[in-house]
Amino acid sequence: MNIAIKFVLFQFAILLPFVTGCLLQNSFTDPRQFIGKLLRMNIIGIEPLIVFWCVWGLDVSFALCVLPVAGLGLVFTGLGLGKIAARLKIPHHVVDLGREFQNGVVDAFISEYRKGRTPNPCVRCNRKVKLGKLWKKAGELGADSLATGHYARVCRDPEEKRYRFLRGVDTAKDQSYFLWTLTQSILARTLMPLGEYDKKEVRKLAGTYRIPVADRPESQEICFIPGSYSEFIRERDPGAFRPGPIRDTGGREIGEHEGLPAYTIGQRKRLRLKTPEVFYVVRIDPDENVLIVGKENDLIRKHMELDKVNWVEGDGVSQVFIGKVKIRSQHRPAEAVVRAFPDRAEIEFMEKQKAITPGQSAAVYIGDELIGGGIISGSR
Repeated sequence: MNIAIKFVLFQFAILLPFVTGCLLQNSFTDPRQFIGKLLRMNIIGIEPLIVFWCVWGLDVSFALCVLPVAGLGLVFTGLGLGKIAARLKIPHHVVDLGREFQNGVVDAFISEYRKGRTPNPCVRCNRKVKLGKLWKKAGELGADSLATGHYARVCRDPEEKRYRFLRGVDTAKDQSYFLWTLTQSILARTLMPLGEYDKKEVRKLAGTYRIPVADRPESQEICFIPGSYSEFIRERDPGAFRPGPIRDTGGREIGEHEGLPAYTIGQRKRLRLKTPEVFYVVRIDPDENVLIVGKENDLIRKHMELDKVNWVEGDGVSQVFIGKVKIRSQHRPAEAVVRAFPDRAEIEFMEKQKAITPGQSAAVYIGDELIGGGIISGSR
C-alpha cells in the first residue's frame, strides 16, 4: 500500500477515523467507515504515529480516549494533559512556543493598538505559531502533515489540481475566517477533520466517554487576555496611553480620551464626553493623538480597502468578481464586488456596512469556499 503520509501531527483535537480517511485520500464522510481500514493498516505492518500538540480541552480529550482503541502509535506534545497521557500510556512531550507566541502575537497585538488599529491576534497566531513555528516543530518530530481542531474543511480539487478551503459544516462554529492566511503549500499538508462535524455532536460523543470537560462552556475572548484589553496593554506599555482631545466630525472638542489603545471603531461607552449626546468612535488618529467621534450614521460605509492580502488559490490574482465578505468574526458575510490584486483588494458592498475597523481581518468567500482575505486598511 502506497501511503505518502507517514507521520501526522495533530494540533488541538481530532476525531481519528475521519483523519485516517484523509490520510488514505478516501472520500468517505462517516468516520465509522474507516475503522476496518485502520485495522487492515496495522495488520499489514503500517503503524502511523500520531503526534498531538494541544492544551486541555473537550476535543483533544475525546480524541485521546478514542485513539488507543484503534491501536495506533501515539506521541502527545503539549500542556495540561500529562496525567491523561500517562493513564493512556501515551508518550508525552512539551513543546515550548512561549517566546514565539510572545514575539509573533502578543507584541504585535500591542504594536497595532499603538498605531490606532484593532488587530485580530487569532489570525496572526494561526499564521505565525500554529501553522508556522508549530509546523517546524512537527517536522523535527518527523511529521509530514499537521491536523488541527479548527471547524473548517480542506478539500483537494483533482480537476484544477489545487486545494480548496471551505467553511465548516457547523456554520455557528465555523473558523475559516481566522485562517485566510493559508496557502496552497500549507493546505497540502493540513488536515481539519472537525470541519465535518457539528459541535453538539462532538460534545455528545465526548459525554459517552465520560470526558470531564464535555460540558465545559467555551471562551469567546482572546486566550491570553484574562480581562480588559486596554488594561492588558497599559500594564505592558504604559507609554501608549497619552491623554488627548476627543473631537466630533466637525472639529469641536467635546472631551478628553485616556489613551487611544482604550478605544476601537464603533465604541459608544466610556467616552466621558462633555455633552449628553450619544456619540460613537468613528476614527482614531495616532499621529495627532486625537479620537474622532460621530453619530451612528457616520459609521456606515460602502467601500473598503484591504492590504497584506492572501489569495488561497495562489499568487498573481487580478480579477473582479462578486463574493461575500466577512469583516469581523461575528459578522454575517455581506455581498460585495471584489476587485482583487496580488497584494491588495478593493471591496464595494452591495449594502452599506457598519463599523468597518482598520486592523481587523476581512475574509472573502464564494459560496462556502474561502477565496482569500486581508487586513482592513481603510473605508469610505
